Amino acid sequence: MSDEELTALPETRALLLIRGIYQEENKLKELTADGRAVAREENVAPKVDAFFEYIRFLEGSDNVFSDRMKKVITYALNQEKNLRRFLADGNIPCDNGHVERVIRSYSVGRANWLFADTMNGAKINAIMYSMIETTKANQANNPHLSPIPV
Repeated sequence: MSDEELTALPETRALLLIRGIYQEENKLKELTADGRAVAREENVAPKVDAFFEYIRFLEGSDNVFSDRMKKVITYALNQEKNLRRFLADGNIPCDNGHVERVIRSYSVGRANWLFADTMNGAKINAIMYSMIETTKANQANNPHLSPIPV
């Protein structure tokens, strides 16, 4: 496929619209929550509107989409109210990427817990996991934030 053909695909167009949302959102990271809410209303909301307008267009079109694309369209339209919620409050992040990164270690740990053959082994795994996550949450490895002088 040529670049033009690839760009003309509905999937690519939707992704480019989402990229535009993130490009605007990334400019707002240093603002206060109130400033971010105002800037979102001015700069991000029109891009979110364009995305949902395009998704509604796709839903009503005669195009034949893959099952995955149909699910994406349905999900986006069913969750539109929730997906727009970040626009009204500068404290709400535009996605849940931070949370997913935080729980990743838990998901990886689940695979390791299969090797805890005994109740005692499971307890030790739970204690170690709790200690490690508490240490990370308190940034104990950061010499600038550590309560103990380094």
